[in-house]
Amino acid sequence: MYASAKVALAMLVIALLAACGRDAPPAPPDQHPPQQPPNPVDPVAIVDALPADASAEQLHEALNTLLPAIYRTPSGDFSPVFDALGRLRDQPRVVEALMQRYESLPTTEYQQRIFTIQVLGELRRPDAAAALRAITWSPLPPKASTGELLSPRDFEEMIRVQAVRGIAYLRTEAADREVTAVMLKHESKTVQVAAIDAYLWNHEGDPEAADRLRKILPRELHPFVDAVRVHGGMDPQSFNEQISTWRKKWGTTEVTR
Repeated sequence: MYASAKVALAMLVIALLAACGRDAPPAPPDQHPPQQPPNPVDPVAIVDALPADASAEQLHEALNTLLPAIYRTPSGDFSPVFDALGRLRDQPRVVEALMQRYESLPTTEYQQRIFTIQVLGELRRPDAAAALRAITWSPLPPKASTGELLSPRDFEEMIRVQAVRGIAYLRTEAADREVTAVMLKHESKTVQVAAIDAYLWNHEGDPEAADRLRKILPRELHPFVDAVRVHGGMDPQSFNEQISTWRKKWGTTEVTR
């Protein structure tokens, strides 16, 4: 399996879970996390127990309980997660606390690093832009052949994918410029494609937004602008028709994002 295909498969898992407010990418070969037990902790209660102007240290301690609680939330019961993140967003030092957590994690704790950056992006805090930008543009490790297994570079690409999604989620002109720069200049095609997806998602599939990208992106990236994007309630017949149209135009089976 090609590296890009492996990452695409892993990112599909991330995308499905991200839509529900959590993230569980495959663990690297040396990590075998136990099955998660049912969640006995209310995420909202954890956030509500904080003072209105919690210190970074208080937030860091709360995050040690909150993030596992979010991760263990049963499928189909995510309203407490959304409520907790909405309240956490109002904490003045939450960006500082999340970045302290991220920077304290060992490099090989890929799952926790990805999840931490996803939560940072979900908060839609303008003061997180600089940190997300720095992560997006941080150098990647060299490419390595690992067969069917995901390499350290693959996991690091996932982290940058979450970071560029967080930038796009800010939905400002400055964020759009930054995401566009990632499409054009990033060293990883995986991250470039994620930037295209994030840009179009946050422009709600606006045809004019897609036209803007076609005008500035090299033709090799146009298939990803036109890719069929799956969304809830999508009519199966419409989906199949869009897939067929895409294949006729671009001649490949990697058409859904």
